[in-house]
Order: sequence, then C-alpha cells, then structure tokens
Amino acid sequence: MSRSGPIFIRQNFLDGEKARALYDHALANAAAFQPTRIGLKGNGRGDPRRVSLGTKDLGPLKPVLEQALIDHLPLMLSGLSMAPIRIEKLEIEMIAHGDGGFYGRHIDLNPRQDSKTIRALSGVYYLHAYPRAFSGGQLRLYPSATGATDKFIDVDPDHNSLAVFPSWIPHEVMPTRCPSGRFEDSRFSINCWIHVARKPG
Repeated sequence: MSRSGPIFIRQNFLDGEKARALYDHALANAAAFQPTRIGLKGNGRGDPRRVSLGTKDLGPLKPVLEQALIDHLPLMLSGLSMAPIRIEKLEIEMIAHGDGGFYGRHIDLNPRQDSKTIRALSGVYYLHAYPRAFSGGQLRLYPSATGATDKFIDVDPDHNSLAVFPSWIPHEVMPTRCPSGRFEDSRFSINCWIHVARKPG
C-alpha cells in the first residue's frame, strides 16, 4: 500500500466550537438528509454504487466553511505541488454514512461539456460523535496514473480534519459499520469541490 501521493490533510481544520456546531446542525436537521444520488448537482440517477444520506443545507456555518477553504487554498496547492488557481465556484454537500454506507470507486470531474466550470480540487471534511461510534469509512484514493488498484492511500475520517486531492483521482468511501444504527453515530462528512473555469475546446 502506497503512503505517498497527491493529498493534503489538515487536522483541526476549524475552531473546535464551529466543528461541534456543524455536527449539532446535522443532528438538528436529520429530516433534511435524503438518499444520495449520482450525477451533476445530486440530481442524477439513484445508483447501487452509493449508499448514504445527504443534504446541501449547512445552515449559517456554510460561509464559515467556505471562507476557511478559500483561506487555506495557497497551503493546499503548495502541499499538492500545484500551480495557483482562481476559484470560480464552491460546491458543498453534507453526507451521513450509516451502517453499511459506502461509495464505490469514482472520480469527481463533472462530465457536462456545456458547463462553464470544472472541478479542480475535491475536499472531504469529517465530523463525528465522541467517542467514535462507527468503524471503517476510510477515504481510499488510487493515485496511480495507470489505474492500478493495488496501490492506494487510506485516509481515516478523523473529526474536524480535512483531506484534499485533485478531482481526477479515482477514490471511494470504504464500507462503514455503525452497530447502533443511530443517525447521530454516523460517519458525517462535508464534501467540497473547488471549481475553476473550463478551458475552451
């Protein structure tokens, strides 16, 4: 298993109180979480390759998270050995993986050629209860340009941590085990995509 590759990890990404507030927001708005779908803007087809619940409602802390991503962009790019980019759009959704939740191998590049922007960076910000009541749920990345699956990087879903990688890298969410079955014990994450302008042609 490879431990090197294009990934940026930041522990304690937000102030602890803000991280707790995001977790509390998820619990208070459990009814807003709906089965996730595959496709642009989450409006695509249901697919057995993805089992999770999601919402785009992050409440009043959404701009706080967005600003933190913007502020950390230079550090992210330096850690990924990438040239400077100009953010054209931020895309964010909150996800809950309960018992049996997973997302099969995929890439995050938005496929629509008529879109004015394209995803350049993918980020996953993690939240969970203390003590952690689930196991598994690692983010697995396959950074090999050959598409090989025998070399990968596993990232643990640690509370208040952020993992960022180029959106073209194949990745998956490993199966989550949550014996209690309670929503509050789920593996919570906030998926973030930084878009840049799509080059003509």
